[in-house]
Amino acid sequence: MANNRLMRCLMMATAAVAFSSVASADTMKKPAMCVVVGMEVEKTKDMACPKDVIGTLRSHVFKYEVAKLDKKGMIVVDKKGDPVMEPRQRTYKIMADLLAAAGLKKMMGDGLATVFAVSDDVLGPMAKDLAAMLKDKDKKQAVATAALMHVIDEALKAEWFRSSNGKIWTYAGGWGTGMAPLGFYALRDHTTVEINGVPLAETDILASNGVIHTVDSALIALPKMEKKEKMADG
Repeated sequence: MANNRLMRCLMMATAAVAFSSVASADTMKKPAMCVVVGMEVEKTKDMACPKDVIGTLRSHVFKYEVAKLDKKGMIVVDKKGDPVMEPRQRTYKIMADLLAAAGLKKMMGDGLATVFAVSDDVLGPMAKDLAAMLKDKDKKQAVATAALMHVIDEALKAEWFRSSNGKIWTYAGGWGTGMAPLGFYALRDHTTVEINGVPLAETDILASNGVIHTVDSALIALPKMEKKEKMADG
């Protein structure tokens, strides 16, 4: 009898230890993860998980400084003779809106993309016309095509473009579309890359489902609103 009690005590103690181990494993905090360019990576303390390419474009801000100019266009200097610098920033919300209107999210599905993003200061002067054309069923496709010519259906970092020269199809430019592929060219310094003759500015901005590179002008001519001619009097 004493042996049976001892055995039961040992079994209960073993079960308690096993249960405690399982409970401890369940209560252990799993590391927070982020999806970056389609892959899960462990989130660090100061890391913000990226949004998708359209969301990243809407929130991305590039900050820089330029020399302040006076009314005559001359550089303003301080007491030491150094140029006085003024803060500037570039945003990409218009590009995000164009890609959203072009249906990029649906086209991508669970895939990846490379976006060549044109800044708001470039697209701003034509933003009203582009918005008006997007509401016109006969002109919307032209704007959508122009926007999608800035997107490749795979995630390619700047290093890939630096490795060679060639041509690559976009979401709008493929066999049978009538649109030409984008040409890319790495300059001899192997740091500067041009896409359709336009140098990349910022590179390798990572999103959850792709990579963004910024450019200082559109890669193709953007459609323009046709101006109505005034009727002559008489």
